[in-house]
Amino acid sequence: MRHLLRYIGHRLYTTWATFWFVTPFVVTYPAQWALSRQPQWHRHLHSLNRGWSKLFIWMWGMPVDIVKKNPLPAGQPCVYVANHSSYIDIPLLFKAIPGWLNIMGKSSLARVPVWGLFSAGPISSSTGTTP
Repeated sequence: MRHLLRYIGHRLYTTWATFWFVTPFVVTYPAQWALSRQPQWHRHLHSLNRGWSKLFIWMWGMPVDIVKKNPLPAGQPCVYVANHSSYIDIPLLFKAIPGWLNIMGKSSLARVPVWGLFSAGPISSSTGTTP
């Protein structure tokens, strides 16, 4: 009985988490697409993505404590690298890193419907293994 309840709880939470990952993206997709077309509108796109990440993290019920061990270098660009082992790292980056945040993606994502519209930006990487 305990395993059954655990299984049902896990499935319910997975459904809840997936809903709150997908729904805000689908609802804001037209605005994201429009804002991504003009460089002068990118700051609004950035604000929209920060809001999405805060909502996403809050609705998942994940408290996030940000511990700053070292001060950020003032006035200098920084590179943060996420291992991307889950869907939560991008929202966490938007929540934890202050200031302007530009996400770099794999160049092969440009061929994926829906995601390709956003990954076709100026920053992408290639491992050399995809055609």
